[in-house]
Amino acid sequence: MSELKLAVGTYTLCAGHVPDARGQGVEILSFDEGSGTFSEPHTLGEMTNPTYLSWNGKTSSLFAIEEDPENVGMIRQFIRARDGSFRKGISLRSQCGALCHISVNHSGDSLYAASYQNGSICGFHLNKDSRPEEWGRISYGGKGPDSIRQEASHAHQILLDPEETRAYICDLGTDRVHIHSLEGGLKREEGSLELPPGYGPRHMVFDPSGDYAFILCELKAHLILARRNKSDGTLKIVEDIPLPAGSFSGTPAPAAVKMHPSGCTLALSNRFIDRIEVYGLVREEDRLTLQWVDGFSPEGKTPRDITFSPSGDWLFIANQDSHNIAAKRFDGKTGKPESSRPVSYGTGSPVCIVPLV
Repeated sequence: MSELKLAVGTYTLCAGHVPDARGQGVEILSFDEGSGTFSEPHTLGEMTNPTYLSWNGKTSSLFAIEEDPENVGMIRQFIRARDGSFRKGISLRSQCGALCHISVNHSGDSLYAASYQNGSICGFHLNKDSRPEEWGRISYGGKGPDSIRQEASHAHQILLDPEETRAYICDLGTDRVHIHSLEGGLKREEGSLELPPGYGPRHMVFDPSGDYAFILCELKAHLILARRNKSDGTLKIVEDIPLPAGSFSGTPAPAAVKMHPSGCTLALSNRFIDRIEVYGLVREEDRLTLQWVDGFSPEGKTPRDITFSPSGDWLFIANQDSHNIAAKRFDGKTGKPESSRPVSYGTGSPVCIVPLV
């Protein structure tokens, strides 16, 4: 095992959903996978709410959005040098307004962002020898049955498919997953998956084959399993799974879903009831189903983003309101959690965790 570098996005300003913001910027942590210990962080500061991050190892670039209440829509780039230090790169101002999620493609020449506040998405072409070019901006309309949370479109995540030919956008406000072509830029909507009314899709992830998508809903605590047609990108619901919540106090509000590197399990975070759930992927001939494996405490309050180490030996949990990151041991081959209690590291208002590999 070796030392793993992690970038952590944080909230720096208090808001209704962040009553006690203590973040200082983007934290760069070191984690020893053998001993299960964190080291003191280095902070990339001078940013407002650098919440969601995306890393591109090919260009050694870390991109951070600023979830700015003034709706500015800034994206910052930091480039890692060979000695591990970071220097500032380009800064982009999105016409979408305040952003909540960002994705960079594998080659590092395209960047995509989603705006919850404005219900829109945008794309940038990152030219090596000239200024980045915004090559697509799309706004959504519509609403859902929840008059408070679904009064308009709220694009919550923009995710590229494994082939990076299409983008999938979870729209919490309209109960849809929008599908867009990426041929030559961010193109018009090709279609969408309609979810049950009031579910509020928040985040999704693909299985390693790209044949299935797992859609986590926030307003109603459900996990949707959908099959993907690779030829046209369409999604079809094959299973609708209510998350376990009856024996826990509080109102569930799922946040993040991630696939274990083995492809055998996936994990999700559930805020306000403070739980992590793990599901196994059961494959039978040409069919996949989900089976609950385990549930456990995140060792903190309000678990937001989660992510697995590339080895699959650890799950990292960002606990926003208890100001700590927990690391839970997993079996790297089976994807199942081990019985040992998670280790914890204190840091202000963590909301996103990205391995820098």
